[in-house]
Amino acid sequence: MQNYKRKKKIVFHIGLHKTGSTSIQDKMKESFGTVSKEGVFYPMISVNGEKYSNHSFMFYSMFCDAPEKYHMNQKFNYDTKEKVTELNGYYRESLVSRIKETNSDFIVFSGEDISSLTEENINSMKEFFIDNIGIDIEFEIVVYVRHLCDYVQSVIQQRVKDGGWEELLLAELKSNKIGQVQSQIEKFVRVFGLDSIKAYKFEDAISHSHGIVGHFFDQVLGLSDLSYFDFSEAHSNRSISYESYLIHSFINKKEPLYNQDSISDRRSPHDLHPLIFMKGAPFSLGQSFHNECYFKLFDDFKWLKDAFNIDYSPHSVEDIDNLWSEEVLVSLSDAVSKVPHYIKREIINVVRDQAIKYEKNDIGKSYSLMKWAIQHRSDGVFIKKIN
Repeated sequence: MQNYKRKKKIVFHIGLHKTGSTSIQDKMKESFGTVSKEGVFYPMISVNGEKYSNHSFMFYSMFCDAPEKYHMNQKFNYDTKEKVTELNGYYRESLVSRIKETNSDFIVFSGEDISSLTEENINSMKEFFIDNIGIDIEFEIVVYVRHLCDYVQSVIQQRVKDGGWEELLLAELKSNKIGQVQSQIEKFVRVFGLDSIKAYKFEDAISHSHGIVGHFFDQVLGLSDLSYFDFSEAHSNRSISYESYLIHSFINKKEPLYNQDSISDRRSPHDLHPLIFMKGAPFSLGQSFHNECYFKLFDDFKWLKDAFNIDYSPHSVEDIDNLWSEEVLVSLSDAVSKVPHYIKREIINVVRDQAIKYEKNDIGKSYSLMKWAIQHRSDGVFIKKIN
């Protein structure tokens, strides 16, 4: 066992998901040399010759129960027990050697999938560092949390982009599979102690003059002079329009992207990608969803208040209006020209369904939608009322 005379501080930034983690990781990679000079060690990890700044890949693989099923290991082609045993051995050896080589006493890791580890997994991760570095370690867990209803809405949108559909995800919310922030954080409290947890309100953090990344550099890394860094570009997952969301959800439900753990033969991984850029109404699930979500997650809201004095109340949500405008249909025409034929066919079905939906209350919009469908499939059936 390697023992150090000086105390080491190890920070695990565990997300949560949808709170700017990728932006933080990208900036840490970009600023590696500068933060190193400030005494912060942020090790890059290498997989198949590529360097990554997201430590999820390493820690989740090393400590989860079934690393061969971890989606990132499958992406990297480490999809058998033999392969992941070799990969995790490499991770362990590389991590220990890098820590031994650094003169820094302040080591920082960032990975939002770390929050998905079980309590037993997390305890194994802690013991790994104690066994390989020494017992004189100060652990700190950094977590950003956002209004849980906004978080759930963002997760649903992302999951639909990634192959899910609305009804499935709303069912997951009802069965306590989405938004349970207490269960994600409390296991770290039990392993590391409440005093080791630094929880930040996401909405406050993004109000920092340099956004979420600036807040991380300032409050977590303790860098008082941020003039050395360029915070003008920060990664963010692109939000899709509500119309694009409806199309994604419809197609993913009718022709699921995944068949068990692999891509369906009837789909391809990026067949809906052009729809990400189509114009439309800002994505929102509306006020009624927000109210139901707040009621569903009330215990988690209360726990955040009691444990970290992070207080959230219900807030108003603007209703969506002016769906399927002419501008949107023009944008959809452009997207349709770039998707496979089988996707184009299903998009036309979505538009026809929307036309029928609006037939009673907005005949003009219904006409525009059906006209669009006919233009893109000449044998489409027109609404009989319109002549």
